[in-house]
Amino acid sequence: IMSLLQYLTNITSEKIVMYNISSKAGAAQQNNITPIVLTLQGEVMPPSGETKIILNNFIYLLKNSDRANKVSLLQSLDMNEGSLSFIIEIEL
Repeated sequence: IMSLLQYLTNITSEKIVMYNISSKAGAAQQNNITPIVLTLQGEVMPPSGETKIILNNFIYLLKNSDRANKVSLLQSLDMNEGSLSFIIEIEL
């Protein structure tokens, strides 16, 4: 988890604000290994008209990391004044 958090610090744009980072045990797999699942909740802040591009780039960097086995965008909502809120789930 610490390695992923350090990676997040390095790749997160200054336009992204994280509100919540939580973890839980995922569903046990066939080999009886239980993965750890992190959930990131945050917002891409305006005044950039590129909020979706910034979020997509962030997800791309997460998916191409050797620290994450699976990355899923659970929710993406356009907010007032042009910001974009999101929930991302990362399986380690």
